[in-house]
Amino acid sequence: MKVTVNGVVTEYHEDATFEEVASDHQQEYKNEIALVIANGKIHELHKKVKEDCAVSFLTLRDSIGHRAYVRTVKMMFLKAITEIVGRDELERVKIEFAVGNGYYCTVKGNVQVTEELAGKIRERMLEMAQKDLLITKKYYPMAKCMKLIRKYGMKDKEKLFRYRRSSGVNLYCLDGFYDYYYGYMLPSTGYVKHFQVIAYNEGFMLVMPDEKEPFALKPFRAQEKLFGTLKESSDWSTHAGIENVGELNDVICSNRMQEMILLQEAEQELTEEEAPPPLTRKEKRAAKKAEKKERKRELQPL
Repeated sequence: MKVTVNGVVTEYHEDATFEEVASDHQQEYKNEIALVIANGKIHELHKKVKEDCAVSFLTLRDSIGHRAYVRTVKMMFLKAITEIVGRDELERVKIEFAVGNGYYCTVKGNVQVTEELAGKIRERMLEMAQKDLLITKKYYPMAKCMKLIRKYGMKDKEKLFRYRRSSGVNLYCLDGFYDYYYGYMLPSTGYVKHFQVIAYNEGFMLVMPDEKEPFALKPFRAQEKLFGTLKESSDWSTHAGIENVGELNDVICSNRMQEMILLQEAEQELTEEEAPPPLTRKEKRAAKKAEKKERKRELQPL
């Protein structure tokens, strides 16, 4: 196979993968190569080179490459917590939302969220990274896919795939742990070098590098107001019985959307009733004076 990179043609053996091509050109890039574009189409690195092609590269500093890194870390986290706590003890693990440079994760089941457990999860993920475990992707006919996800207790995926019209689906496998992702993945755990797991609020915060600095892990930047708003939205979804796309599909197909709209309106009215009354002009002036006084105090030398 002939592969052209920046006008230079190189011949590769018949079973060559894009990872081999990327390895030959990695020294030309400051950041690690995550994906390739071959003849205008994005490919994961584990894919074989099937025809002569012109190739360019996407690194972890590119948005698509960064998202592949994030998905890979998420899969490692899910595998680690499942192995440590035990599948039978876990009712559900959910990655809720992103806030700052972290992803908030919640768990249900016979498990307590502690810094000790967060440390164990991180250590298990580091072990995976050091072992450089392969992440494979395989197409399964829908009937076989459903059997597999039932076997591993992936109830959310079971609900999701009930509405899928295609005859099959691609599942990723990491050392016997299966999951479904709508997007590209890295070829192995060895590509993951920077992350942190901390106990946060009622769950865990999975901290990752910023897109523009993929080689450096900054401390988690807490944004309490944003976190509170996102958590409130997530809690409302839980109360409404809509925690994933599959459950939303159930509501739509059972003609219960009007019920959900009324429930949301009632929740909003309740929130407004609980909100404190707006400050008067006198209270606003007093608050501004207190703020100025506090700033002056902070600027005074010790």
